[in-house]
Amino acid sequence: MEIPTKYNPEEVEDKWYNYWIDKNYFRADVKSKKEPFCIVIPPPNVTGSLHMGHALNNTLQDILTRWNRMQEYNVLWLPGTDHAGIATQNVVEKELAKEGLTRQELGRVKFVERVWKWKEETGGTIINQLKKLGCSCDWSRTRFTMDEGLSKAVQEVFISLYNEGFIYRGNYIINWCPRCQTALSDLEAEHKDVKGHLYYVKYPFMNGDYIVVATTRPETIFADLAIAVNPQDKRYKNLIGKKVRLPAPCGDREIPIIADDYVDIKFGTGCLKITPAHDPADFEIGNRHNLEAIKVIGPDGKMNEQARKYKGLDRFECRKVLVDDLKREGYIEKIEGYKYSIGSCYRCHTYVEPYLSRQWFVRMKELAKPALKAVKDGKVKFVPKNWEKTYFQWMENIRDWCISRQIWWGHRIPVWYCENENCAPIASRIKPDKCPKCGGDKLTQDEDVLDTWFSSALWPFSTLGWPDKTEDLQVFYPTSVLSTGFDIIFFWVARMIIMGLHFMGDAPFSTVYIHALIRDIEGQKMSKSKGNVIDPLAVIDNYGTDALRFTLAALAVKGRDIYLSEERIQGYRNFMNKIWNASRFIIMNLATRPTIVGTPVGTRQPTLADKWIISRLNQVTKEVTNYLNKYDFDKASLAIYEFFWHEFCDWYLEIAKLQIMNDARRMTLSYLFRVLEQSLRLMHPFIPFITEEIWQTLQKTVKESKRCSGTTHPSGGYPDSANCSAAIHRTTDQKSIMISEWPQYNKKEVDNESIIQMDLIKAVVFAIRNIRSELNIPPATRIQVVLNYRGAKIREGVEVIKSNAAYVKWLAGVEDLKIGTKLVTPRPAAMSLVKGMELSIPLKGLINLEKEKERLQKEAEKAIEELSNVKINLSNKAFIKKAPSEIVAREKERKIGIEARLHKLSANLKMLVLSWFIFLFCFIALDGMGYYENLAGKMFQVKGEVVGTIKEEVEITLILKTDKNENVLIQLDDEKFKSLEGILSSGNWVRMVVKILEGGIIQGISAQKIPRVVSSKKPLTSSILIPDFNILEIYKKTVQYFNPKLTGRDAERIASSILVYSKSHNVDPRLIVAVIAIESDFQVDARSVKGALGLGQLMPQTARILKVNPLNIEENILGTASYLKFCLEQWKDYPYLNLPLALASYNAGPGAVAKYGGIPPYLETQNYVKKVMDLYQQLCKK
Repeated sequence: MEIPTKYNPEEVEDKWYNYWIDKNYFRADVKSKKEPFCIVIPPPNVTGSLHMGHALNNTLQDILTRWNRMQEYNVLWLPGTDHAGIATQNVVEKELAKEGLTRQELGRVKFVERVWKWKEETGGTIINQLKKLGCSCDWSRTRFTMDEGLSKAVQEVFISLYNEGFIYRGNYIINWCPRCQTALSDLEAEHKDVKGHLYYVKYPFMNGDYIVVATTRPETIFADLAIAVNPQDKRYKNLIGKKVRLPAPCGDREIPIIADDYVDIKFGTGCLKITPAHDPADFEIGNRHNLEAIKVIGPDGKMNEQARKYKGLDRFECRKVLVDDLKREGYIEKIEGYKYSIGSCYRCHTYVEPYLSRQWFVRMKELAKPALKAVKDGKVKFVPKNWEKTYFQWMENIRDWCISRQIWWGHRIPVWYCENENCAPIASRIKPDKCPKCGGDKLTQDEDVLDTWFSSALWPFSTLGWPDKTEDLQVFYPTSVLSTGFDIIFFWVARMIIMGLHFMGDAPFSTVYIHALIRDIEGQKMSKSKGNVIDPLAVIDNYGTDALRFTLAALAVKGRDIYLSEERIQGYRNFMNKIWNASRFIIMNLATRPTIVGTPVGTRQPTLADKWIISRLNQVTKEVTNYLNKYDFDKASLAIYEFFWHEFCDWYLEIAKLQIMNDARRMTLSYLFRVLEQSLRLMHPFIPFITEEIWQTLQKTVKESKRCSGTTHPSGGYPDSANCSAAIHRTTDQKSIMISEWPQYNKKEVDNESIIQMDLIKAVVFAIRNIRSELNIPPATRIQVVLNYRGAKIREGVEVIKSNAAYVKWLAGVEDLKIGTKLVTPRPAAMSLVKGMELSIPLKGLINLEKEKERLQKEAEKAIEELSNVKINLSNKAFIKKAPSEIVAREKERKIGIEARLHKLSANLKMLVLSWFIFLFCFIALDGMGYYENLAGKMFQVKGEVVGTIKEEVEITLILKTDKNENVLIQLDDEKFKSLEGILSSGNWVRMVVKILEGGIIQGISAQKIPRVVSSKKPLTSSILIPDFNILEIYKKTVQYFNPKLTGRDAERIASSILVYSKSHNVDPRLIVAVIAIESDFQVDARSVKGALGLGQLMPQTARILKVNPLNIEENILGTASYLKFCLEQWKDYPYLNLPLALASYNAGPGAVAKYGGIPPYLETQNYVKKVMDLYQQLCKK
């Protein structure tokens, strides 16, 4: 079968999307007996086009939709768009402006007709872009917030709430946009801090004295009605009730001095000017004191006739002119710089004007109570849960909702007014024939429209047909989950819950998933002005939809923002290519093998690799399903990624090539088919297009050739003829992967022993490959490997290697593999330790040692020169000050990377030098790194004097005092102790070969007595530091105080690590305990120690910058040391706290340290330091 060598998304995506549409696979069925699953899309604005926020949210919704569809749910993903009142009206008004027209000239009816025409012509753009993203919405049910059905629902809700007394009309201070000429809700007025001034203005008494008032808005003095002071303020008690006059340029009008508890005694002079028409707080005070409001600023933002000679000036221009006049006439005492918050229109960004206006409101307090209870009782859950606090905070302090807008595009308020002003407004869907009170027939409709969010609040049930009792409403309400951004929890989520409970008697959804905010790679919010926007449509054109979708899913960590770059998308595009190439290899092999269905093939048993891959396939199936259930999209996608690429492709597929060449090809093909087909189904919700293309090709291959291998196993659990036939039937029976069955976890197919054994094989292969890579041994060169082992415990693993030696030879390019207990390795040789076994590769004839050393030395010299140049730049204060921050950060990262490269080159050179000598064990010099848990599995030599032993059950702790007068605690089992008893008798000097175990315990391997008079040849010793045993006991109890569940052994390991680190870094161990406790939220355990001290495995980001392999022990140590050193340099101005702060910085990653000068973005430094120091002081007292 011909399969293209390269995957072409452009050819594939439209083909399969149209296929899905044609087959109606996206459509929900109200007659279905399946359990319903429903998502309503957060309706994008009809004016909008796809941005990364849309791409993220709709990708996640589509993953849930496709996944549940494959789980046999009756799935409805209901799409639609929002009429976006202000935004859409602005767009059309701009078009009119190009024609030299205004909406006022056009008139309301014709203007609205023009907007509808625009909507029909261009309003579908965002819908087509969502289709491009692969969204599997039921497009047959697409809704629009102003379509006939939703308009009917809006009218019904308004009239119901009005009749129930929840909607009222009144004068109120609202946020007014002078540009858009409409009211804005509190949420639509986006506040930001600005630098302004505080003007200290004199208000004179009749006797010539004056009182000084501080204000940020002198232009509103014309509308002042009083000066308020706090009744508790002794400075002004005797002035309450007296009158002052406005400054002469503002009208010289008399106003009273009143007392009100609202006034802040500490702000300004303690006197507050009261302007009820232009400030919300003043409006409330004015109501309390029966002050009649005066407007001085008009709806256009210009001063009115109350401003006298300043009439017609813009409010900000008036401020400037008026202040000059007040200065000139002596009414300004002083002017101070002042930072304050000011609201701006969320659409046009014009500064809003607090404006007294007659508006329509919804009383929210009573309506909000059931919605608050629904979340508190768990009927509605937020994911992540921390967003519930935000929801509670807003709901518990909810204010009445201003729902009227002074624009023409939107749902016109269904209220009618009689010509007779004494008659009450009439709420009606249609124009009444006459006034019900006076019988008059001259009725006019309210000019305002409803807030866009009013119709959006009804979205979950109005889109399903309410107020009619439709089948859709009965089947799909309440919906299942809502996915949205945190920024509209108040605008939309809370109001939907309120309306759903009030009109449907049930919450509109049970789960609210709050997705992340997408930022650029530097952590900046994306914006056109910054030029850092990544266009999802351009990404789709360049890399394909699946690459974008998978990237967004992989980065969607709950509770964290997404730092997106094109490089990350490129990386996952490579994953698409990997899937394609692997699938192409399998399909071509399936297509070219002779027909074998039904052919008896005996009782061939599955190989280790076969059992391992099926076990891992089942495990990853379980993992992905569990992650999706928890909305852990990142973990689910990365589990698939790791399995398919780094287990299936990197290991099994390579082994399969070997097995196909041998007589196991039939069975191997069945396993390849099984794993590929199931993996495609696991991946489909994330990457629908490439999985459909491959799956369909696989289906066609099976249909045409009907080829699949089959074997019979009495024990079952692995692909046999029946299983394989079922797989073929499942593949060929369905017409699309999107309606195929979601894979099920089969516990019977999981063989844990095969996983352990395969891990051993992989470790051996990895060790060989690592040496080959480090020493530049060409891939085509076949090598000799010698594997030495000792001890009964290791023998079982050795047998696994012997049984599967073919894997090692094939995967690592090994010609001859020798395995034994006392094998001699030809010199020179490179060596590594694997699971307690010594692996050696003779180097004679493989490389020219001298040339290799010369090459490494040249590279090292080049790196030293690069490092010198970087250091010159970083020590140049002018460069640090003038260069862009990202350039400085890049130089700092370069420095870290070069230092790590130098460490690596040094290690490789050391390997070449040591390769001339073959020791029984590998001796590691730790270069001051006192924490030795990172050396698990390594061996080294230590010399000292036995000073005591402690027996615990069947294990003995040997206390060895070195020639440096340091204690080393060495663990020996009872059998080992007896065999060494003669040598280890107290008082003897010994040289021991020891091994580091997991958790930092040192295990004795062998020992020999040495003379008390040390020879002139200095013995090799390690620089491991072990604390005094008595101190260790104290800190063991300290650790157990923080975590009483720790066993004595675990507590001892942790305490030892703390004291070792303390000694090697010359830091009070109590301070380190405090750091660990705070960093781990007082959950001290082995993992928290590694994390808090920054001594676990390097983070991938850090490892990439340092260019080290975090899985390689030596590289991890060197990289950690280099990076921690850098962190310490960043905190050199904090000598006492430099270590804990550096460790916290370490955990944040190099980008954060370089960018924030050592302060990680999540770390509130002062708070962190305070917590550490408070706990440290407590420990010192104890």
